[in-house]
Amino acid sequence: MKIIAYILNLPWTLIGFLLALISIPKKMRLVNGAIVFNVRSFWWANLVWYMNAKRVRGITNGNVISLGPLEEEHDLHHELIHVQQYMRRPFIQPFLS
Repeated sequence: MKIIAYILNLPWTLIGFLLALISIPKKMRLVNGAIVFNVRSFWWANLVWYMNAKRVRGITNGNVISLGPLEEEHDLHHELIHVQQYMRRPFIQPFLS
């Protein structure tokens, strides 16, 4: 069943991977089945969001987590919860938020 969730989340995971790459990654690691990137900035977020992207600390897409320079101690744990949500409701999770 878990493999089906990974497959259904593949479009979101690929988007997350591309967003991490354009956010200028500094470090990459695997944590609990998620690919975690520490990135330099979410410079592109101001182009697509109405909110102030300078305050964004982390973003999760599928099984990819991007943590920005403002990351705080609990942020990775918080983003891992979003990965679990993607796995529980594959493919449709972004539409539920």
